[in-house]
Order: sequence, then C-alpha cells, then structure tokens
Amino acid sequence: MIDIIFEPTGAPARRMSARPGAKVRLLRTAVVLAALVCAAAAPAAQCPTPAAPPPPWPRLAEVDRVAGEALTRLPMSGLSIAVMRDGKLVHAAGYGKANLELDVPATPQTVYRIGSVTKQFTAAAILRHVERGELRLEDDLRKYLPDYDTGGRVITIRQLLDHTSGIRNMTAIQPLMADRPRDVTREQVFGWLSRAPFDFEPGERYLYNNSGYWLLGAVIEKLAGEPYETAIERMLLEPLCLQSTRYDVPGEDVPHRAAGHVREGGRFLNAPPNSPTRPYASGALISSVLDLVAWQRALFGGEVLSAGSLNLMTTPGRLNDGKPTSYGLGVALTSFRGHRRIAHPGGIIGFSSFLSYYPDERLVIAVLTNTMGVELRSEVEERIAGLLLPAAADSAVDATGQPRRTRQ
Repeated sequence: MIDIIFEPTGAPARRMSARPGAKVRLLRTAVVLAALVCAAAAPAAQCPTPAAPPPPWPRLAEVDRVAGEALTRLPMSGLSIAVMRDGKLVHAAGYGKANLELDVPATPQTVYRIGSVTKQFTAAAILRHVERGELRLEDDLRKYLPDYDTGGRVITIRQLLDHTSGIRNMTAIQPLMADRPRDVTREQVFGWLSRAPFDFEPGERYLYNNSGYWLLGAVIEKLAGEPYETAIERMLLEPLCLQSTRYDVPGEDVPHRAAGHVREGGRFLNAPPNSPTRPYASGALISSVLDLVAWQRALFGGEVLSAGSLNLMTTPGRLNDGKPTSYGLGVALTSFRGHRRIAHPGGIIGFSSFLSYYPDERLVIAVLTNTMGVELRSEVEERIAGLLLPAAADSAVDATGQPRRTRQ
C-alpha cells in the first residue's frame, strides 16, 4: 500500500473527438461511430496547446551523461528520458535518433511503443469499472467471457491482474508468436489460450503473464460496450490530455513516432512489423516520456482512481496459501537501494521502456528507447535513480517481480 502524495489538480475537459487510430477495427464500425457521436457532443477541448517552438526542457547534467554512455555502450539507436520530482518536471531530453534512416533526432516528444507499461492503463480501467459497481475483483472470468473455456477452473479478475491465474503466457504459445504482422481475432486467441496447458492451478503461484491482460482487454470491451482502444481513450487518455498516448496503429500517421530497431551482427536493423492485435491490452499502447510522467502524477495524485482503488492497485497480491507476491494490479512492487519502487518495464519488437515511481521521494522516472533489449531499460532507469537516491540495499527481485538476474 502507498500514501497518495500528489495534490490533485482536477481533470481537464475531454477533447472534441476520438483519434483516427481508434477506428481501425472494421468489424466494429458501428460501435466506433457511436462512440464518436458521443464524443462530438462533449464540450470543446481544454487541453493546453504546445508552444511552437517547444519551450526549453529542464536538464540534469548527470542524467545527460548516463544517457550518452548508454547510447554507445549498450548500444541504443535512440532514447528519451523524463524525470519528475514533487510533481514538477526536472529533466526531459532525447538522445540519439528516433529514426536512423531519416536521421531524425529523439526528443522528449518522441512517441515510442511502450509494451507492458500498457498494463497500468488496463488495470486502471478495470478498477474504474470496479468503482462503478460493474464487476468485482473476485468475480469468475466466465461471468464476462462465457465463450472462454477455462477447463472448468474458476479464474478471478484479480488473478488475471496479479499474474496468478496459471494461464500459459502467450509468448510461449507458438501460433501467437508466428506471423506477427498478421492480425489475430478474439476467437483465435481464445482458442489458442484455452487449448494450452495451465502452468499451475489458479492462485498457486505467481508467474508474469501477458495472456491475463489480453483477456482483461476483452472484459473491458464487454463492460464498456466499445473496443478496448476507444474505452481507454474515453476513460483515461482524453480526460488527462495525454495527447501522445494511444493504441498503436502501424498505418496511422502519428506525429513524432519513432522507428523501432533491433541489433543483429553488430548493426542496427529496422524492427519487423508486429500487429497490435497480438499484444493488445497487455502491450499495444504508444506514448512519450512527457505523457508517461504526467500519467504517473495523475494516477498517484488521485485524478484517476479513488484512494481505495489506488491502495488495491499497489497492494501485493496473495497466493492461495496467503504468501504475498511482489506484484499488485498492473504494477510491480519492489525496491531499489532501499527505496520503495512502484514500476513497470516494457519490451516489444523494436522498443524497450521503463516507468517507475518512488512514493517516499515523490520521484518519477520514464525511460523509452527504440531499441529492443530487456536490460536496456532497467539499467538506464537504475543509473538515474542511483544519482538521485541515497544508497541502501537493492531489491532481490526485478520490476516484474521475478528474481533478479545477475549481470555478467
């Protein structure tokens, strides 16, 4: 559990209409059009208009040094970092290239795929429905998805959120990992997941799992009566003026979008395409570091969830035997140098991310890079945190709640 420490400032009014990227699922055209009609009836947007040219962002020389070293040593093609303390932005900068082919520099406004950081938004949307009395965390998944075959097992909404469901992780299911540019349907994913053997019985263990969040996206669609992407837009993104955050649509024209890269044979290559229908509610959002630190300020400042819901989100899950895990609802609960850390990493083809919040120090760090690699995001975040936090003992687990790997 955490204390709410930022002072709420009040949510701004919604924008006039949903983004074009929310209209990509042709089979749901009628639902999307209905959502757009409702949005058009909303008051005019009150989101601030960015200055042109953008204002000079605050910089910390020590963070610049860490970023510069990371670009060449890890290496990475591009990197953006934002740091917020006491609710105020103290550092925002881009390093390297957002697009190597076009020689476009990375900036604080560069938009990256954020991978599993998406889970914070999905969990927050579920908790919003809980607050409205539309579902309970202990409800059986089949109540909302009766067409999903659980093999007779009771799997609760909470177990999907805290990775204790036992459902096989979709990254270990070959059909979901093959032919990634091709869209997949709900029926296909339900079939692949339900036919895969369980890793353990629900509630018996903790094992980080993308499948549970894919299913939570389907639950959100059931409750909201609209596609996941427009539900997240309406409930979270528009009210908070997170204008660089949206569901990823590869063919959409997105200002400041970064190109993803992978390393092979000592050189950078363009990342292969990946349909957003595969990560979906577990990892298909895109964003900027500026939006992500603003999201943390709003989330932990009481603008998104009630105090009770925020405490639920940041309380460790428990197994059937009562033992706690190190993961809450959409957030990992660890520590770094003895300081409590609420965080989430993200990794998706061509991109890596890390978003952390240190509640006692009121410190937020957002790291986004357009290079794929698990260690990239955590190493940069921890080096920045190490500059700003006094040393104590490091956590024995990483930001997904898994035992920390010792770097060679």
